Amino acid sequence: MNRPWAEYYPSNKNSPNRYALFAPPLDRFLIVDNLDPWLLFETGRILSSKIINVAYILKADELTNENCLNYGTEHNRNEANYGASSMSSIKQSASMAFLKQNNIVHKGWSTEYATDDRRQAVLDLQEYALFVLQCVHAITIAESYKNLWPESKYLEEFFPDNAPEEFKTKFDPTTAPRGMMHEIKNILYHSSSLQEARANIDQAWIDYSQTDNANFRSLFYSAAGITAPTVDQNLLKDTITFWAC
Repeated sequence: MNRPWAEYYPSNKNSPNRYALFAPPLDRFLIVDNLDPWLLFETGRILSSKIINVAYILKADELTNENCLNYGTEHNRNEANYGASSMSSIKQSASMAFLKQNNIVHKGWSTEYATDDRRQAVLDLQEYALFVLQCVHAITIAESYKNLWPESKYLEEFFPDNAPEEFKTKFDPTTAPRGMMHEIKNILYHSSSLQEARANIDQAWIDYSQTDNANFRSLFYSAAGITAPTVDQNLLKDTITFWAC
């Protein structure tokens, strides 16, 4: 899998996977990553609308996104507490845990999801999970690197009682009510398929970003490694926020 967002984590290049989302209803690992545990955890939060999951920090060099659906944990430590054994069971939150020992075991494909339709449902879920992780990395990179309207975040977090009203809703240069990061995560949380999510994200960038915003939109798409939607170039203009020194 091509991962252009990984270029922003040079120290982790070629490092083994140390972070994994585990799905108790499947009793298997869903996806693994080697870049940022907190963004994987954020991915788990978004995916909690689809399936109960736990973000594990662990040592498991053998896990990849190609084989992790055949692996589970040996101990099942408190994992039953995360939810019932059904993919339709939903806990509206994610959890995080640290596996100090390498208690990863090969279990093979779950017999509970062996039929063609149920197997495809699991594979579709994994594909969606990887897409969510991809988008979470990309929007975080785009917002952090472009830093186009940082004043609103500082005022909201550190001076909430003194912030002018116009700053309380101005999270970035787009017209998205709470900013594009919130908009994209909200789309991912509520969408029922990858195709629906992708279409809604593309439409959101068109609806809320009719200006170039100093390549804010372009950086999201390039970091995500996906093709940006076609827009009317006559509507695009650069808008940059300047700090007063």
